[in-house]
Amino acid sequence: KMHSFFQFIGKFSPRFAKRLAKAYISIAVNLKFKPRHRGVGHLVSLPGPILLVVNRTSSVDAVILGTLVERPLTILLDRKAPDNDWLKILGMFHQILRVDYEKPLGPAGLDDALKAGRIVAIFPEVAPTVTLSIMKVYQEAAAAVLASDCPTAFVSIDGPQYSSFGEVRKEQVNLPKHPVTRVFVHQPKRIAPTPDAGESRVGLRLRQARVLYDMMLQTRYSACDEQFNQNLWHALLDAQKVWGSDKIVLEDVSRKPLTYGELIALSRTYAAKFKNLSAKGENVGLLLPNTALICIAMFALWSIGRVPVLLNYSQGPTLLKISFVTAQIKTILTSQAFLTESGLGKALEGSTIPLVPIDNYKFTSSDLAKAKNAPKEELPDPNSPAVILFTSGSEGLPKGVVHSHKSMLSNNYQLAVKQGFTGDDILFNAMPLFHAMGLNPIFLMPVLLGQRSFIYLSPLHASTIPKLVYDTKCTFLAASDVFANAWARETHQADLQHVRFLFCGSERIKLKTHELYLREFGVRILEAYGVTEAAPVLASNSYHDFRLGTIGQLNPGIEHKLEPVEGVDAGGVLLVKGDNIMLGYILPEKPGVLVPLPGGWHNTGDIVDIDSEGFVWIRGRAKRFAKIAGEMVSLAAVEELLNQLWPGKPQAVIALDDEKRGEKLILVTEDEAPDLARIRIAAKEAGLPDFYCPKQFIRLETIPRYPVGKINMPKLVEEVKAIVAKNGEK
Repeated sequence: KMHSFFQFIGKFSPRFAKRLAKAYISIAVNLKFKPRHRGVGHLVSLPGPILLVVNRTSSVDAVILGTLVERPLTILLDRKAPDNDWLKILGMFHQILRVDYEKPLGPAGLDDALKAGRIVAIFPEVAPTVTLSIMKVYQEAAAAVLASDCPTAFVSIDGPQYSSFGEVRKEQVNLPKHPVTRVFVHQPKRIAPTPDAGESRVGLRLRQARVLYDMMLQTRYSACDEQFNQNLWHALLDAQKVWGSDKIVLEDVSRKPLTYGELIALSRTYAAKFKNLSAKGENVGLLLPNTALICIAMFALWSIGRVPVLLNYSQGPTLLKISFVTAQIKTILTSQAFLTESGLGKALEGSTIPLVPIDNYKFTSSDLAKAKNAPKEELPDPNSPAVILFTSGSEGLPKGVVHSHKSMLSNNYQLAVKQGFTGDDILFNAMPLFHAMGLNPIFLMPVLLGQRSFIYLSPLHASTIPKLVYDTKCTFLAASDVFANAWARETHQADLQHVRFLFCGSERIKLKTHELYLREFGVRILEAYGVTEAAPVLASNSYHDFRLGTIGQLNPGIEHKLEPVEGVDAGGVLLVKGDNIMLGYILPEKPGVLVPLPGGWHNTGDIVDIDSEGFVWIRGRAKRFAKIAGEMVSLAAVEELLNQLWPGKPQAVIALDDEKRGEKLILVTEDEAPDLARIRIAAKEAGLPDFYCPKQFIRLETIPRYPVGKINMPKLVEEVKAIVAKNGEK
């Protein structure tokens, strides 16, 4: 062993042995890992003691870090962590202390090393990661970091987990063929100690561990900025380099899986056709169903610098035509079969914008060769428009939401580092791609980060979806509450045996839905929250941080502030800012004009409360409050009461003008004769005042919904007002 050799040399010349050992281990690390590093200079420019908080990926993290740090370094490793020859050689020129991370670290050597002015590295996770995320943080390590009075630098290491020194190979089958090792050192800063609010030692340690975990997660996300600061087409090419051309990343209902190599080749071939249909930087409409074709078309457009506009065909021809004008579309790529089957072909007859069918394109081997060898296009920078989506029109006509390449990619990394996806994950995507959830986290994220996306036509096919989930061995599902319940009714318990978790959003997830999936299928629902303008995920629960009834904690990299609301004591309207927030709107009254957000802040319109541990509680929409006799009433709170009273029944509450009390509550239901008296009893038992109880109801045959399952409030209000105007309330 080389360590024995260096020890032998050390008997004659200790200084030479140390230099030789340092040179050897540096060469070995560079040959094996070729680490790319950023921020290491912070450790040289700042004198005195520095505490390094490092994530854990493998048994050689300390070795990789030790080769980059020039100053005297003390490394605290857990007693149970395995030893190896590399660590022994590292110990010849850096100090390695074996400690028990379940006990206070100060007496174990941390305090003495910092007093001596050394740089000290600790590894709060102890166990190497098996995902993209941070593992469990040990409480004593968190307490030591938050009590330290010296500058602290958070360090992110990524890549070694896939080597023979990591644990991933023992857990997973699909591994990157050419992983890149990256080391990121955040600028050191002093951390304000977390005050002891009188809680017990156990409670204090738990809170400190959570605070440190959040800081490490933020660093893990910040370390990915090079990966999300690029064009989406380049991100696909990078993914191919890392995972290999033969890695399957995409499949649709045709059951013909596509590898990275095939997806890129097809995208280039279609791009050669699209070049003649549009100009660089032009907005190009996509009117296509959820199949591999729309995915190929998007990447084809990105590869030649066009901006795909995902058209919401569920809106009907009138709003579609408004979208055409709003986005200033000159060409629409579509499918002849889809136009015929959906009836849109007839509805859009006479449109001045050409509808170009691309489903019957035939390519020869010569076409493929020409596309492969075509000269590279000069593509727009990461902050330029990448895609245009349309809001659901909850505040009038649909607005165009313009996202950059960076905003789309950054949201993927925010979600990935929090949820911990692996190369073995298969994400089932039945959400329409014109919806931000279907487009970004369930399609683009797996394709660009090394997982696999299965694209399905519609979430409405409840009898088919569970069988496909079973057949494709999907590990991740995404749905709204209404679709989750519809799928459950058609699901055999074995159908979800491979599912790790169900990601739910778009509407409030009922307690009974959580209980149903946990009881019947052993699947935990992770409730999340997002808006189209945020690409879309802003907050989510995870296996590490979960609290029932909340939408989880805000993603790393997101700033927030709460604006107070009159009559609402706790919380306020949520405003957010971050890498994933859109560039701005294109408004129907200003076609083709990008209207940026003031100062980069987006007003979500949602009233939330954030507790002391960062969990976000949705209280309602700012515009979904009624003012009754001077009192603010949350319509969402009333609906929650109704859902507990009549679980599973389609129902909603709206407010209409009232001459005596300002506004009044109306129950909208599909039930023939709801028992309104029961609402008063339930409200009294829940401690709610009488004005929370609807005194009238209106029955609709079917409560209108959006394609993602949530109630279409503008349409519902329109239908109710039409009934009131015609017949009055009943």
